[in-house]
Amino acid sequence: VFTMVQKAGLRGFCPDTEGPAHSTYNQLHRHLAVSAFQFLSSSFALIALNVNNYYASDHNLCTDMYDNFVYGTLAQNTKKEIRRPGSLSHALRNSVANKARTRVCCSFFHCAQTNPNFRKPDTHHHNDPLLPPSEIGLVLPLNVPIDFFTPEFYNSLTMKERARYIDTGIAFPLEQYAFNDAHAHWMKMGKAEFMKAYGNEVLAQYNIPTPEEITEQSDSDADDEEEEEIDL
Repeated sequence: VFTMVQKAGLRGFCPDTEGPAHSTYNQLHRHLAVSAFQFLSSSFALIALNVNNYYASDHNLCTDMYDNFVYGTLAQNTKKEIRRPGSLSHALRNSVANKARTRVCCSFFHCAQTNPNFRKPDTHHHNDPLLPPSEIGLVLPLNVPIDFFTPEFYNSLTMKERARYIDTGIAFPLEQYAFNDAHAHWMKMGKAEFMKAYGNEVLAQYNIPTPEEITEQSDSDADDEEEEEIDL
């Protein structure tokens, strides 16, 4: 998940709760959050949380839930904290759940003081070697912007693999513009305006297959299939 954020060119996961939800910047955050959640859910990494994979696989539902949390709950909390700094931490300290956790912690602490055998530390050391890399790490993600990949990695892919991303667009301008305050307006641009101002310059670094190359590859694949049928 952290690699996904890094590969997207983000310094951290920080959606703009006060900006438009449909901006390129916020759309990228939404895509990363939903994709990461669905990936973890489908690989059973969230099984301990009892995540229902049926609902987790519903992209529209996950997107709506993300928007509701980020631009509803999170946005409201952000406004509260701006108006009254420290109000959220104060509310947390006074919450029922926090008070209950405090009572449990105090009880455990008291038991640890009075009972020397209470939760002895684990003295066993686990020196298992690291597992070999999983093949799932080599699976290319679907429907991500081309600049999800570095130009070097993308250009090293096969033509068929590169063709998957010809219509997925660009998420970020070049590095010299992305974090430059003088160019901060790129985050609020529409797709066409962004591509004209910044996107095409990024796209020039990528070896995008031409329609002719894709057609030629399709014809070649069809010929290969015919040869296989003849051999059978």
